[in-house]
Amino acid sequence: MYAKHPMGKKLLEQLEKYGTSIKAILLDLIMPVMDGHTFLEEVKKTPHADVPVIVLTGANDPEVEESALKDGASDFITKPYQPTVLKRRLQNAIDHSSLATLHLIKHMAEHDALTDLYNRSFFFEETHKMLATNPDMKFTFIRFDIEHFRNLNSYWGDEGGNQFLKYLAAGFRQIEEQYSHITYGRITADVFCLCIPSAEYNEDKILNNILIEINNYDSKTFIKPVLGVYEIQDNLAPVEKIYTRASAAAQRCKQIHTQYVCYFDEKMSVDEADEEEIISEMKEALETGQFIAYYQPKYSLKTDRMYGAEALVRWNHPEKGLIPPGKFIPIFEKNGFIKDLDQYMWNTVAHQIRIWIDLGYEPTPISVNISRVSINNPDIVEIMADIVKKNNIPASLLNLEITESAYMDNPEIMTDIVNNFKKKNGFTVMMDDFGSGYSSLNTLKNIPVDVLKIDMKFIEGEDREGKGRIILSSVIRMAGWLGMPVIVEGVEEEYQSNFLRSMGCGYIQGYYYAKPMPVSEYEKIIRNQVKGIPEPFEEVKVKEDAAVLWTQDAKIQAIFDQVHFPSGVCTEDHGKIYPLLVNNAYIDKYGYGTSIIDPEEKNSLIKEEKQMQLLYRLLEKSFEEKTEAIESREEKDEKGNLIRTSGLVDYMFSINNQRVYFFAVIEQKQ
Repeated sequence: MYAKHPMGKKLLEQLEKYGTSIKAILLDLIMPVMDGHTFLEEVKKTPHADVPVIVLTGANDPEVEESALKDGASDFITKPYQPTVLKRRLQNAIDHSSLATLHLIKHMAEHDALTDLYNRSFFFEETHKMLATNPDMKFTFIRFDIEHFRNLNSYWGDEGGNQFLKYLAAGFRQIEEQYSHITYGRITADVFCLCIPSAEYNEDKILNNILIEINNYDSKTFIKPVLGVYEIQDNLAPVEKIYTRASAAAQRCKQIHTQYVCYFDEKMSVDEADEEEIISEMKEALETGQFIAYYQPKYSLKTDRMYGAEALVRWNHPEKGLIPPGKFIPIFEKNGFIKDLDQYMWNTVAHQIRIWIDLGYEPTPISVNISRVSINNPDIVEIMADIVKKNNIPASLLNLEITESAYMDNPEIMTDIVNNFKKKNGFTVMMDDFGSGYSSLNTLKNIPVDVLKIDMKFIEGEDREGKGRIILSSVIRMAGWLGMPVIVEGVEEEYQSNFLRSMGCGYIQGYYYAKPMPVSEYEKIIRNQVKGIPEPFEEVKVKEDAAVLWTQDAKIQAIFDQVHFPSGVCTEDHGKIYPLLVNNAYIDKYGYGTSIIDPEEKNSLIKEEKQMQLLYRLLEKSFEEKTEAIESREEKDEKGNLIRTSGLVDYMFSINNQRVYFFAVIEQKQ
């Protein structure tokens, strides 16, 4: 229908009422309340600004006509008019408007809303056309993105990140005329693609242009562009497959910090073929039970007894035999199938625990892995709780391992999830691969995990100066004070086990003690296990005594400082005895932070051999008798005055193999 009304205000109301059913408007410029010119201005502000308006007027004035067209009229007819002419011009206006709308809809369907470049599907379509119509020409496909763009987006904010993407998009438009054939588009987020003739591809030119553009945008922030390049071998190959190969090359670049450009090679081609085969078989493998659980025991270094195990997935292929998880897990994480495999494994392990309980065994906890994909499922807590309930097993027997990188994705949400796992459902939660990513001490402070797991690789390799070992020793000691045991996995040699034992590590997992094994072999261990084994990790619980040491309560510190002789709380570590907390009298006499006893250190409080022996005797006596130990000695000072020095040590408690003592040094002139 078309609308004709003598009053502009009423006409706007009709537009609001009938909306898109109005195809055109016949408008008289002279109307009461709101004239035609005012109506044209007002209609621009509404969602119906595209409806064609034909102005009808008795004034034969070129200026009036020009003014109406300038205000947005589609056409102008002077009275009197021929009905057939009016009808034809009205139809033309409607046809033109519909065509413009179709063009707009088509453009929106083919272009990215943010950058106005081709979107993924249309870029693939146009690239396919370009390749197919030039079968004898070699083309190079380039995938471009920014490494860790998510961090930049957090730094700049969403709007700042969007502005940067628009800036990059403008750069693609600027180079379009440099190539005889070209397609380019935005695939997703910060991923852009470009396809050009191989003869016109110049790595240095493209990379340098990108680096210059990035530097011009922000010279103070490190922004690393990553280019994955694939020289197309078959112009009729699916563009999706071409894109996948360029993406594989880009992924290689991200593993090499100093490299900006990587090329798809034959090894990647083999990996790609393997990946396609794995994907084609994965669903059938899950449905036919080809995925099985292997169990790798965890052992206490203090007791040399087994404290449960970690369930690890293996693919028992009917033709290829056991496929190691490193071959298929990364693929499943990429295509999302890991969610199905996770739930299959959780149910398998929970069911197995139920079987052991029914057989009269006393199974110790089995830990299962929760992938980054699964942990982002908003129903993950309920899923795990349902699995435990369905199999009628205690939640304490199903421990949950979540990688450090998953915690770092969104610490606030992860804190809530872990609290729900623990406090509401009774699960023990472990942080796996601690130290392998971008963790900080805030991670340990804020996320309430129960256990840390560290891979032995953390301290191996080129660590000639032993920095990794120092850090590991410190982490173990620090975790102890936080009430968190540490499990070091990947232990394969005796010297590694001895080293970890010497630094007070509580638990280890690795081939030196036991390799991952099928359920039948693991059952032999638990059948022969001594019954009544204490709860795992019970010796590393947070104790009130320890918490008091770190309190910021001013009253406790004031009471402590009322002691007028040097005193404090100390712990022993590898022959050195360190003060954990000292009073003002200690600080005044010895200075804060010096070790009580350390023959190698100039600032050591005690240097004489006899005094060192005295202190060690007091430490041992107090620990063995669980009471205070006192010993005194007398000697003259430089002025000949007789000085009586008394040492007092009182054992308080132990955490994670660390003994904690109260100590005091009292000097009295005789």
